[in-house]
Order: sequence, then C-alpha cells, then structure tokens
Amino acid sequence: MKIWLKILLAVLLGGVLGLLLPLDDTTGEILSFVRDVVVGLGRLFLLPLVATGVIIGTYELKREGRIGEILGRLFLVVCAVDIGVVFLALLSSGFLPLERIPILVEEVEPVEIPDIRSLLLSLVPMNFFEIFLSSGSFLLPVVLVGFSLGSIIPLDSYLTDPFVDVVDAANRVFYLVNAFVVEILPFGFVGVVAHFLYSLRGETDLSLYGNLLGMIGIFGGILFLLLVLVSVVWIRRGTGRWSLHHLPALFLGLFPGDGYFPLGFLIRLGKENGGVPRKVGALAYPVGILFARAGSAGVVLISFTVLLSSYSSLGLSPLDYLWLAGMGLLFLPLFGALPGSAVMVGLVMLSRLYGRGLDEAYLIFRPVFPLLVSMGTLLDVLCVSFLGETVAGLMGEREPIPPERHI
Repeated sequence: MKIWLKILLAVLLGGVLGLLLPLDDTTGEILSFVRDVVVGLGRLFLLPLVATGVIIGTYELKREGRIGEILGRLFLVVCAVDIGVVFLALLSSGFLPLERIPILVEEVEPVEIPDIRSLLLSLVPMNFFEIFLSSGSFLLPVVLVGFSLGSIIPLDSYLTDPFVDVVDAANRVFYLVNAFVVEILPFGFVGVVAHFLYSLRGETDLSLYGNLLGMIGIFGGILFLLLVLVSVVWIRRGTGRWSLHHLPALFLGLFPGDGYFPLGFLIRLGKENGGVPRKVGALAYPVGILFARAGSAGVVLISFTVLLSSYSSLGLSPLDYLWLAGMGLLFLPLFGALPGSAVMVGLVMLSRLYGRGLDEAYLIFRPVFPLLVSMGTLLDVLCVSFLGETVAGLMGEREPIPPERHI
C-alpha cells in the first residue's frame, strides 16, 4: 500500500476517533501517551541517519568538486524562501480586515521560555557527546560535525577509506531502518491525529480566532501556489509535482506539530518519489529543517499583527512592518532548536521585545498555541520539501521517478 494512502486512512480514522471519544482525563492521558510514543519512534533513528548521511554526502560532493556548488545553491534558496515567505506573511495580513480578539480577563500564568542567549547557546553544545544525552534537539551540531568530517576525509584516502566504507554502510543500514519506520508509523499516526483533534475540542471557542486562522489559511494557500509556480517556471527540470511527492510529510507536520518528526519521511520521499540523490538530500533536508522554517515565522508575524490590532486601534506603521520583518528573519536561525514550539516562543519573544505594555499580550493566543504551532510546522515542511527538490534541480541531479514507482 502506498505511503500516502496509509497516511490518509490514518488521518480519517484518527479524525473520527478524535471527534467521537469522550472528553475526560483518562482518554486525554491515553491519547497524549500514544502521541508521545509515536513522535518518539519517528525521531528515534533520526540523528544517526542525518549524521552518517551528511558525512557520506559531503564526502561524495567533495570528491566531485561540487561542495561549493551545493553550499551556494542552499544559501541562495534558503535566503529566497525565508525572505519571500516573511514578506508574504506581512502582505497576507492585509487580505482580511483585522478583527479584534477578546482580551482574556481570567488569571493566566505567563509562558516560561529560554532567552535568546540560551537559545543560541543550545544550538551548539559545549560537548558534542551531549547530543546523545539530550531530548534530540541538537540537529545543528550533528550537521556541522558531519559536514566537517565529510570535508576532511578525502584529504588522505589511504587512511580514511575504511572509515568511509563503515559510514557508507551505516548510512545504508539506517536508511533501511528509517524505511521500515516510515512503513509502520502510519498505524500509530491514528493516535496522533486523534490526540490533535481531541485537544482542540477541549479548547476555547475557536470562532474567536476565525479571522486569524483565515488569514493563515490564505497565507498558506498563496505560499503553496507561488512555490509551485516558481518550481515550474524557474527551476531547471523542476515540476510542480514536488508537493505531491512529499504530501504524506505535510500531514506529518500538521498533526504532531514537531519540526523534526517529518524529516525521516522527507529524506525517503525525496529520494523515492522526487529523485533527490542521497548526496543532495542528506544535506538539503536537515539544513532546511534548521534554517528554512519560514512557515513558522510567517504564522508568528500574522498572529502578532492580529495581536496588535486587538490591543490598539492605531494600526501598524511602515516602520512597524519593517521591524516585524527584521525580527522574523532574525528568529529563523533560533527555530532550529525549537522543533515543537517555534511559533509559541516566537510570539512570546516578539511581545517582550515590542514592549509598550504588551509584554504578556501573547496570552490571548494561549488557547490556540498548539494549533498555531501545527499550522506553522505544516508550512515549514512545505518549504523544506520545496528546498530539497529545488536544490537537486538546480544542480541537475534530480532523476525523474515514474509515478508507478512512487512509494
């Protein structure tokens, strides 16, 4: 059975369960436990897969003399996606009239988040071995160390050839393990979808946030159409089918709301459906998850414009929009350390940096934080899937895969 069909059936079955199960503490705890187990399984082999993939991919590109080319392509596409999506988000906030969200009057505890300094330090641990003792959010040091090793080992092939053979074999083994996880995970994904919808049923009336959710929906629709258009018109050997190639991963971004969870799927779907070779995908997809999470940044910016309209009738000046765009771009490197809370942390930081008595204004979004995080992650996965096939297309490395061979 095709992966997309398994995911679709899981979404339908999980949706029915999430809407029909009784609202009580026991059911909520069971669904939360199932969700955590499934997300943990999806991320279980991610770091070794990425580490060995980056090493061997960098090694192969270095041997071909194309390491500078892929770095240049990655930098170009990441910057284009990030800048374009941030400004599109601010433009999208003008498509619907900004309606005020009722301000909470009950006592609500402020959200505790790490400061910017702590987030920056968390991107690169003091000791590399900390990544094996953490919750698995140290993706950047894994990519950096893997890239360094892959760049160095071609310098002395006599000494390093055995190491290359071991890493190559290990990566192929972890790819097979990841393929097995991709095949069985849809069965557990039923619980993830059920937990997502079950949680929404217990939240505040979502109609209060209808204007905000509509703006984010318009933003997402325009973003999708623009990415498809750019892929068809500009990219060599590019087609709009990249979105269909990665369709299952989009669902995997929406319902768990975890930015790292879909990465194993992206790597496999990119290779098996999109024709992205290992040496490109092993670098492009992890770098995208770290630095091209522009979807979350867009959701943060749209939400903050609605927040300002709820607390003030003065509107936003051009300087406010420029400040928001700058903050959105500055936050993007930090989101790599926040796989499951980028939107929430971004809103908290924006409120506190903006000041003017709005330090805790983000609390009006507290009932829908999980939904905003999930929508941001969905758009992140959309951007990263575009990035992977785009870089491969620009390098002339994409191999068209017949639809009958798609997984």
